[in-house]
Amino acid sequence: MEEMQNIQELLSSVFGQFQTFTKKQRDDWEAALPITISALAKQDVSQIRNQSFVFDRMDLFQKNQIDEQKRASVRKAVKDIRQEERSSDTRVFLREVPIRSTQVPNSVPQWAAGSRPEVTYGPLPHIDGREIFVDVYRVEKMVTLFQPGNNQPALLFTGRWSSSGRLVLQSDKLTDSSRNEYSLVEGSVWIRADLFAVGLPSDRYIGLAVKNGAVKLSTKPSIVGNRLVIPNQSKVSVALELKAQEFTSQGEEGLGQDARELKLDQPEKFEFEFTSPGIAKINNITEASCMLYGEEMRFSHLTSGTPFFHQRTNRLMIPMRCDKEELEILDQKSPYVKLNGKAGLEASWWAIPAALLDINAPLQASGAGGLAVLTKEGFRVSCLGQHGNEGRLISPLFLLDPGRIGITDVKSNWLGVYQDIQHYKDNLNPHGTSLHLFFSKESPFVYNVLAEGVELTMTEVNADVQLDRPVQVNGHAFEIKTKNSVFVTFASAEKNAVYFYDGNIIWDNQEGKADRRMPGFKTRAIALENGLFSVSPVNSCIIFGVINSTWDKITESHTFLQFGLFGYMPTLPDPYLVNYKWRRDTRVNIQKGLDGVQNWLICQLVQKPLEKDLDELTVSFHHAQALQGFPSAPQNAPVSTATAQQASVYKPIREFKPIVPENRKNDSRLVNELPDYEKQFGDLFGQQLLDYFTLLDVSSNANQMGVAVGPGNYRPGRGRRDERTGVAKEVEQGNYDIEAVNHSGLIIDGMQVQLPATMARVFVLPQVAWEPVYNLSPPDAVEDTNGNEITMPGDPKGGFNYYPNDGGPTRIFNNYPIPIQLAPLPLSHFITQRYKNDQNSILQCFFTLPFGLKAVSFLTYINEKEKTKPSVQMVQPSFFENVKGGLHISTIAGDHGKKFSDKEVESPDKDDKPMFAGMTVQLSNILDNNGSATGTSTLGHSVTYIFNGEFFIDQAQPSQVTGRGVPLSRIDFTGYGASTFSDWVSPSAAIAQTSQAKFEVMLGRTAHEVIQVKSLIYPWGIRVVRTITIFRGANGFVFRTDSGWQAESDGLFDFSYQFKRDGELHKEKSPYKLHPGLVYGLFDIKNIKEDPTMPEFSDTRDYVKNEAFINIFGEEVELGAARKQDIKCVPVWFDADILLENTVQGHNDGKVPAKKILGYVQLAPTGIPLTEDQFVSLLDLQGGIIGADVDCIIDLNKSGQQMRVSRVDFTHAKDNSGSPVFVIAPKGSVFLPKDGSWTLVSHERGTGDVTPLPIHEAIPVIRTGEWIKEKVVNPEVVQKNLIRLANPGEIVRNPQPDTLNFGFLQSTATQKALFLTPSFARNSKKILSKTPPLFADAYRLMRDNTIFPNSGNASSDFGSAVPLYNVFAANNPNIAIKAFNEVDYHDGNIKVMELLEIDPVKAGEAVVAQGFKLLSGTKNPLIGQAVSFEMPTANEVEIVNMPNVLRIYMDYKITPNNGSQQNSKLDFDINSFAQNAADTWKSRVKDVAMVVDLGSFKRLMSIKGNFDAYKGKMPGYEGDLSSGGNSSNGISVPEVQLSKELETVVNILQILASLGNGDYADIMKKGLKIAMGNAGEIWEYKFEASQEIPTIQFPPGELYNDPNTPLRLEASMALGFFFNAALKVTSQPNQLIPTAGAFLQFKGGLQVMCATVSVATIYAVGKVDLKLACDTKDGPNVRMKFGFGANITVGLPVIGNVSVTYLVGADLFIAKDKFQLLAVILFKGRISLAMGLVSVTIYIEAAGGVSRSGNRTECVASMTFGLEISICFVIDISFEETWQERRQIA
Repeated sequence: MEEMQNIQELLSSVFGQFQTFTKKQRDDWEAALPITISALAKQDVSQIRNQSFVFDRMDLFQKNQIDEQKRASVRKAVKDIRQEERSSDTRVFLREVPIRSTQVPNSVPQWAAGSRPEVTYGPLPHIDGREIFVDVYRVEKMVTLFQPGNNQPALLFTGRWSSSGRLVLQSDKLTDSSRNEYSLVEGSVWIRADLFAVGLPSDRYIGLAVKNGAVKLSTKPSIVGNRLVIPNQSKVSVALELKAQEFTSQGEEGLGQDARELKLDQPEKFEFEFTSPGIAKINNITEASCMLYGEEMRFSHLTSGTPFFHQRTNRLMIPMRCDKEELEILDQKSPYVKLNGKAGLEASWWAIPAALLDINAPLQASGAGGLAVLTKEGFRVSCLGQHGNEGRLISPLFLLDPGRIGITDVKSNWLGVYQDIQHYKDNLNPHGTSLHLFFSKESPFVYNVLAEGVELTMTEVNADVQLDRPVQVNGHAFEIKTKNSVFVTFASAEKNAVYFYDGNIIWDNQEGKADRRMPGFKTRAIALENGLFSVSPVNSCIIFGVINSTWDKITESHTFLQFGLFGYMPTLPDPYLVNYKWRRDTRVNIQKGLDGVQNWLICQLVQKPLEKDLDELTVSFHHAQALQGFPSAPQNAPVSTATAQQASVYKPIREFKPIVPENRKNDSRLVNELPDYEKQFGDLFGQQLLDYFTLLDVSSNANQMGVAVGPGNYRPGRGRRDERTGVAKEVEQGNYDIEAVNHSGLIIDGMQVQLPATMARVFVLPQVAWEPVYNLSPPDAVEDTNGNEITMPGDPKGGFNYYPNDGGPTRIFNNYPIPIQLAPLPLSHFITQRYKNDQNSILQCFFTLPFGLKAVSFLTYINEKEKTKPSVQMVQPSFFENVKGGLHISTIAGDHGKKFSDKEVESPDKDDKPMFAGMTVQLSNILDNNGSATGTSTLGHSVTYIFNGEFFIDQAQPSQVTGRGVPLSRIDFTGYGASTFSDWVSPSAAIAQTSQAKFEVMLGRTAHEVIQVKSLIYPWGIRVVRTITIFRGANGFVFRTDSGWQAESDGLFDFSYQFKRDGELHKEKSPYKLHPGLVYGLFDIKNIKEDPTMPEFSDTRDYVKNEAFINIFGEEVELGAARKQDIKCVPVWFDADILLENTVQGHNDGKVPAKKILGYVQLAPTGIPLTEDQFVSLLDLQGGIIGADVDCIIDLNKSGQQMRVSRVDFTHAKDNSGSPVFVIAPKGSVFLPKDGSWTLVSHERGTGDVTPLPIHEAIPVIRTGEWIKEKVVNPEVVQKNLIRLANPGEIVRNPQPDTLNFGFLQSTATQKALFLTPSFARNSKKILSKTPPLFADAYRLMRDNTIFPNSGNASSDFGSAVPLYNVFAANNPNIAIKAFNEVDYHDGNIKVMELLEIDPVKAGEAVVAQGFKLLSGTKNPLIGQAVSFEMPTANEVEIVNMPNVLRIYMDYKITPNNGSQQNSKLDFDINSFAQNAADTWKSRVKDVAMVVDLGSFKRLMSIKGNFDAYKGKMPGYEGDLSSGGNSSNGISVPEVQLSKELETVVNILQILASLGNGDYADIMKKGLKIAMGNAGEIWEYKFEASQEIPTIQFPPGELYNDPNTPLRLEASMALGFFFNAALKVTSQPNQLIPTAGAFLQFKGGLQVMCATVSVATIYAVGKVDLKLACDTKDGPNVRMKFGFGANITVGLPVIGNVSVTYLVGADLFIAKDKFQLLAVILFKGRISLAMGLVSVTIYIEAAGGVSRSGNRTECVASMTFGLEISICFVIDISFEETWQERRQIA
């Protein structure tokens, strides 16, 4: 596609400039065009012509100079060939001279040297006076032979196989190609030139036409990469039979007769051989001969000579030997050139043309070359029209080809030869102009004679060109004197022509200053009616002319004069102002001379003959490049889709950057500043607004209107840039129009400066005055944490607001490159008339509106959105006596706007009022009193953002305007200011859209302006409106008011919108799935204030190609390309009344007042609400929740359960498919019974953890049921759906691991009951739930160390908690039935159960005390008695588990000592208002055992019993059933069961007790100790149980202490366990982490009488104390303390006994990380008086040894002193004090 555009562009600029005056010329044009198009499909376009002159780039060749019919023909030809996918194996060259010779520039391209055109079309006259020939060359398929290591083939030839005829090529790959011999057919052979001699160019190929021949190789070539490669050292022999070049002979005598009479016999055979690699050896060149000018010569190969390349003729010269020594002109018949004399021969050659061949597209060779003869001096030459001496040829080279004689002498002598040629003559100069040519002493001379009847000469001359135009400001013509200028003459039967060219005339005229790097000169000036040019002297002069038969008068010509252009000063005929001045670099460039010339001015003089020897002369000026000071448009600048204008370096009139006060730099503003709209406007339209200069007429003639000049304005949406010739624009599928891009050239028509109308624009001073505005509505301020008063960025301050300027001038553009006079009146009339008369016209108006508004309007007939087209009028009323009113241009809008009427029924009230296509932007350009920029806008932050987002650009697509238009119905432009009275409204405006734009302006002064926008507030769905009003007061001052955001609707969560789909109006309901729950809406909304300290919501939405998209006009379209969309919402606070369901306190008619409710106003996108995902992101900006604080009490579904609501939250969740849903949930605290420590907790389903709700956290209330329009809450939902205390995330989805349940927890000192997922049915006084009550006894509480044990997922897995599903019938305790009734309500898909009856005590509507009654009591006919729930027996509840060491656990199935196995049951009930306090709650866990395993001792001790608790009673193991219960269902007395391993010990102790007449059963009963504790404030649960058998002494009583007792025994045993675990861990010593463990302890003693003396007895004493234990702190440990000694006992009759004991022993302690060994000495004395009624014991124990703990070893010494005093029933004192010293020793 792009390639065809380039071809069409090129051909339109070339073929479009050919003139076809005759039928032959038209036929040739039509024949050459398709062939050229086909060739260019494969040919490089740069090859079609050689380098041309500078003037080829001038604006003469722009689109407006090209015939429209020719352009249409080019488009059609390109389209046809592209559709047919035609391409030909041809190459095309545009020849500018009538002969083909490598000696003549622009006649044969280097790639075609030695080739012959298959066909030639022309000559075709060019509009610049030249004649162009179209040569078409044929490409041939050839075999290529390569030498190893060389990418250029050595030979190319057309061959055949000896057996199968002509060579076949398939897909450019050789088939069956490797041969020793190739036979050549008639065609062409190309041979690389450097094969014949060292140093010859390797890129040149000589071409020979052959009749036949052969190529033989000693070794077959190999095929390498689709190439035939000659093997190394392989010999290649080539034999060719040559074919002479054919030529056309025209005429019988006269011009060309010498070439026709030339007899030339070229070599017929050419044979050579070479070895790869190597230089070729020429074996044979047959003889050649010629008859030249009557002289016959013969030539043979000079074998001793070396071939060479002749650069000037582009030929390979192979030396030949001539049989003559001199050449004499015997018979020369040319009527134009006379040649005579004779000269000696110096050398001769066979001259074969050498081309820069495209080896991939070799051409047909033209023939067998020619003969070249070099002679000495001796010939004389002269041409018609010359005077003076004859020219002398010093060293001429005669080049002889069939049908052509060429003579070249680079040193010819023309001294004394001159020629005078008359040029044009007209009425202004009847004396005429002339060329005076002076031929120089030594100059090149070329003479060609063609058998076709054409003769050409080319030489260099010095010239005096005497022209009278153009004229300098001093009235003198320019002096043109040249040196070494090229002078070419053509003579033919049809006409004679001359070409004259010199491109360095300024250099030629340096007088004695040749050493200067650049020639110096004085600038000249050319003055016109409305312009002044500052130029250099003439630097180039080119003349293409037709000359008469006597060669002394040019009858028709095109003359081009080139000036270096330094400056252009525009002017007007009337008084004017101009802002153009020469830049400093212009003056610097003038000082540089030619080196400072940046641009060229071309003057064209076209001469056409008239009668009476006079000529018609047309003078025009053109520019080869952009004017100085006119910057070129960037090549890769971004393009606006709506305007298609290139961006530029445009800058505003004055740049202002906001200055932030020091005390504001660290504020906490979280709303972003307004974008830099001024810069964005400049990026889009800067290239158009970049005026090169402006002219303002200050006379009444044009009423202060002006013109401006700038870059060309192209058709919107259809332009692209190309520097060479033009822009290809698709006018229909496959057809392209060419429009020139170089619009910078000024054109001179007569004495008027013209330029393409696309560069000219009507220029008017700013149309609306941006006066100071007094703001009566200062912005709301919010104080941040730093104490700063923060306002919305972009909101103007109160008081006077100023503007930096009036916004810039108004410009009116057009889209036609037709030349137009550069003056206000002609341009104004032109654009208005052109718009009226041409349906393809486009007008583009850049203008200002009041107070910071800029607009760009488009007036066109091709806007498909407009049924009523815009119009433009030139208004200038006329009055009596030729009095005329001021000129003004009136523009009236069409119906470019949203059309929301239905197809079937026209509803104009739904459509926008008339408006212009285009764009409008509100700048943020307000200044403060000091003139510093504030970054604020007249419309304020939010209104500006909405307005610009609709009428200017989407900030996510800053390079593309929205195309919404200009909200203006009409505006009239004058030189004195604009006038408009427009009241534009958009009835369909709803979401971030402008609903009204009203302007009342009279001659640039604003009386009234209104801008109103509408949007909505998230998440409440409040429709809001905001109006900015500007008005002029009676005192002339301008005032501003801001209504602020005002609610247009209640907050009914209605986010519906409308758009057009396929022309039909489609009303889209709210796009969100919303469950409003108990909230019916927000009412009486007021005090809406924006808060910049809250974060704004900003995002971008990405659309992909082909996605449905609602455009700025509210139309659903399919995107042709990916795009982005801006999203922005800003925070606001407001007050409102919230309507809640079933309010009982704190309301007014159900509405609860709320202050400072957070919301977000949508500023973008325009016309549509946020998507669900964007809505979620907005909520996530506030942690996922936006809400309002309230204070009221509601009755949950009229169930009697009241709740104090403290907040109403709007949040988001997901359904089972993962799609977003939105939920409104009141939050608060429910009223709970005071008795039984009721509290609210949360349960995490994934982990099973139950945690208390923080005091400040409220519990949410939700109800499933989607929003309905207007009513909000569906009445059916109210009756049928449950109200749930649940997380809003669970509104519709199935429970997930992250589900968070809420519940009521009843806590006592020994057990807890949890009621999860509570819900409430309409008018039902019950608490319902899908989850059964969960129970945790004391042991589960001890194990889990939390407020409640882990409860699993609370549906299929209840963790450590006990689900109370079943109860046992009273009449049959072994039959379980369901504990609670199910009702026909569902939580999710699960039926709910009736758990608790709600029984509040009220005072009016206020709840004084809340009460619950467990509804399972209905299962037990004994009213008031707790029912028995089933307890799980399958699993034991472990309290402590240290593997293989210690295990403590609960067993819920036991076998009493006197019965069978019993499963545990739970008697549980709740009745908050029971008459008996003990009945308010009850709990008894029956038939439960606590079991201890110690090491290998399994079930070391089991304690069986009932755990009983109710209000007012200390819990414990006991059998008292007085408070109720069934004795048959539990153990009435606690029992201890020991392991079998301890039975022997127990039996021994029993025997000892029996011997002592002790009651063993009583001892066991008294030794059982059970203790429980619960510190609820730190969730600390304690339990201790032990069975101790006290010390048993034998003999018992006082006999044990009797000194006459011969043997004393004592023994005891104790075992038990303890548990004490705390969740609260602090650094306080009294709250260190406690332990859990078990122990087994034995004590024993033996005293044996050794001697007795009277009352004194001596005993030998031995004692031991062994304790085996394990706890969670030290792990398994053992302690053994033993000793041996003596005891002396003295018995005093009646008084008592006295004894003294001395022991020596050891104290050993071993644990996992600790070892201690101490030596012990004990002294003990005891006195017992009065039969033991009084006893005193004193003991002193000393110990010393080592202790090792971890890596620390210590020496330990201790001393213990003890005192015990006992007086029966009076005193019992026990005192002990220990001193210890420890020192580390290792």
